[in-house]
Amino acid sequence: NGTDYLVAWVDDRNSAATGQDIHAARVQASDGAVLDATSFVVSNATLTQNAPAAAWNGTTYLVAWSDIRSGGAYDIYVARVTGAGAVSDPSGIPATGGGNPQLYPAVGTNGTGYLVAWMDGRPAVAAYDVYAVRLDSTGPVLDPAGIALETSVSDASAPSIGSNGTDYLVAWENFVSGQDLFGARVRASDGVALDVPPIVVSAATGDQDIATVTSDGTDYLVVFDDTRDGEVDAYGTRVSAATGAVLDTGFPISGSATVNESFPSASWNGTHYLVAWMDGRRSSAQPARQ
Repeated sequence: NGTDYLVAWVDDRNSAATGQDIHAARVQASDGAVLDATSFVVSNATLTQNAPAAAWNGTTYLVAWSDIRSGGAYDIYVARVTGAGAVSDPSGIPATGGGNPQLYPAVGTNGTGYLVAWMDGRPAVAAYDVYAVRLDSTGPVLDPAGIALETSVSDASAPSIGSNGTDYLVAWENFVSGQDLFGARVRASDGVALDVPPIVVSAATGDQDIATVTSDGTDYLVVFDDTRDGEVDAYGTRVSAATGAVLDTGFPISGSATVNESFPSASWNGTHYLVAWMDGRRSSAQPARQ
């Protein structure tokens, strides 16, 4: 939040009573001190909560997770957390619901509101789509029916969200022909998906997946796993925030003919991007891809 960090995770300590819960703790940026030594509960609803994601909008954190408290399929729930570590919505706010599963949320913020995206099983066809909703600092879900970003007949999964300070780019993987990366910009003011059909972020030879999105305030940077050269490399490409145009065919951030570089993640500090990834150059056993 500019001063401290919030770390959220799946916690098993009370699993016999309530299933897996969502816990969190704040970490002081100046010296790494954990400010909540025993952590605090974000959600301990009945049955299981998992796959948390979080973002800070300048006023409060929003934590999202998959939740099966209904006893049926997973739904997406969210809760606001103050900078002091107080949970404003201890019962959670349902971001979506229904008879089919919603899984693996991502959270983004433009500095005022939030966008939550997830893998959605609502269609009648046997494939997952990508849906999203907007929220503001007061908590209500602004798009109760959800914003449809991907509704093809192929499975879509693993959404990631970046913001240029005004609107959003959501990127995800789709199993159209192998694994390719698609995306769509979402206008924050009214929740309109600006790219219908979605943008093809990368459909090079081989697979492209497991993307992370960030922005320098002008364009977006999408970093991802890429197997176009026969092994897993960390690649990136830029997407115009103004037009949705993909500005690169994909450029290698780290590549090797003999080892894998995978699971890249990126962030922008106002001057430069920093990209980090898992690297197999010092190991004879290559990390498994998911």
